[in-house]
Amino acid sequence: MKKTSETKNSLVINFNKDLYNLKAVESAEKAYKDLADFWVVDEEKYIRVTIKNISPEAAPIIESEFCNYVLGLMAGPSAK
Repeated sequence: MKKTSETKNSLVINFNKDLYNLKAVESAEKAYKDLADFWVVDEEKYIRVTIKNISPEAAPIIESEFCNYVLGLMAGPSAK
């Protein structure tokens, strides 16, 4: 995972497709949909997630929590 940019109320995270799968990222997006607006783009080497309009309560932790959630999904049997 590589963060490429961040502004006050938005950020972009690139998940390396050698390590992460689209299904896990999309499942995390659905779980976090009430906290921000998400755009997921399946690129050649990365799954790019743009997060905007982040709720003030979630802003300080959304990046780390979202990434941890994706990792947890990757470890589960349903992400395979």
